[in-house]
Amino acid sequence: MVYHPAGALSAADTQILTQAQLPLVNNNIIEVLGAAITSSDELMAEWAARQVKNQEQMLQLLQHPDMPRQIGMALLRVSAVPRMNYVQRVTKPSSVTEAMNQWQHMLEQVYFKIAEISQTEANQVLISKIKLPVKAGGGGLGDAVAINHAAFIASVAAAAGTIQLYRQHLQLNNNKLQQATSQALEWLQQQGVSPQHLPKPQDDFIQLMSGAEQTKWQHVIMRTYALSVMRQAAATETNVDRARNNSVAAPHASLWYTTNPTDDQLTLNNSQFAIAVRNRLGLSPYQLSRSFNQMNMIRGNVGYTISDRHNHIRDVLASLARSVNALAQVEATVTSGTRADLMLRLSQQPGVNFYVDEMVAMPTATSNLQAAQQQLGAASLGEQQKIARYAGTMDERTQQLMPFVVEAFGAIGKAAMKVLEALAIHAEQTQNADRHEFLAFAASAISVAIQQGNADLVFKQFRNRLG
Repeated sequence: MVYHPAGALSAADTQILTQAQLPLVNNNIIEVLGAAITSSDELMAEWAARQVKNQEQMLQLLQHPDMPRQIGMALLRVSAVPRMNYVQRVTKPSSVTEAMNQWQHMLEQVYFKIAEISQTEANQVLISKIKLPVKAGGGGLGDAVAINHAAFIASVAAAAGTIQLYRQHLQLNNNKLQQATSQALEWLQQQGVSPQHLPKPQDDFIQLMSGAEQTKWQHVIMRTYALSVMRQAAATETNVDRARNNSVAAPHASLWYTTNPTDDQLTLNNSQFAIAVRNRLGLSPYQLSRSFNQMNMIRGNVGYTISDRHNHIRDVLASLARSVNALAQVEATVTSGTRADLMLRLSQQPGVNFYVDEMVAMPTATSNLQAAQQQLGAASLGEQQKIARYAGTMDERTQQLMPFVVEAFGAIGKAAMKVLEALAIHAEQTQNADRHEFLAFAASAISVAIQQGNADLVFKQFRNRLG
């Protein structure tokens, strides 16, 4: 194939492309293996814009009224967001910035629609949050422009050995590639991203990367980019903001957000999911007129209380225990005048009664705020309170306390995870179940139960406001 990018293709060149069954987009651009080849930044930008536009139908389906929001959000994160990744890896960032900005805007609009976030609420602080990784308490959308720079650098680094080989043997001029790579590195450095071992913009990127150890540069760069964004946000956040952000970024706190609703215990209805997302982002739930109308049809429990949320989580835990044939007794007497939420008997210690005492700690409550400046601080404080409450009341030979403290934003305390781990060992020993599989399911079920309880509390408060 002969392709001369300096001008329009000749008739002979066009015929060669046709015979080779290579798609000819126009007179000065060809598409090979999903990537555009052209010397024109303008044509590259037009091509990238078409790739973005091709995703419109899929994004519309994700926000269709018949699409459950929990599923729609999962598909948005794991299927839609990566759709442009290949384009981002094979195009010069400066040529497709406008297309990537449009792609980012489209993703954000779908996110807002699923979570019932209004345009007036969608300020820059909120948009920064939903761009952050899920593990950092964000929405997991990423930043398409930043990803474009990171993906391009990662792609060039991965191919550096081959490029260097051809450059030496065929005397290729890679000034444009070097320039594009330098520009991408400069942009990332301006955003506060400086991952170790990356060359400086003025270095010969191809030469240095051709002999370097293979690294997942896109992942490394985006992780440092997220840390940079988080540092900037932390500079202005209040103690209440920090308490919430610590909680939503804690281990297991996002399970309700990422789990697939393959079981009733893992499923949030549309109203519950929207409220949970807004709660995670620090938004008031009372703007959700459509969700509350739906909840009015789905749930008639206007007398729901904090105790009901507590009991709901306890009942889910008891159900998990019984599903693997562990004895689970609700409201079990420890001593005269002292009752625990749940008593368990497990195969690993058959002569011991395990007394589970539960608490849902609110990190932003005045009594927990100082402790919650550290991740899982509110849960840890609650565990200490439970231990102090039962101190000296149990026979250590036959009785053992198991504090089960979770945080209202979704985090599961360390002691609570030990309870679930104990159930997983019991499941493995008595049911020949996969310990890790059961633990993952159980933690997700508890995470979902917290959000179900939160949503019902919000609904009750909303009804009370209406009188």
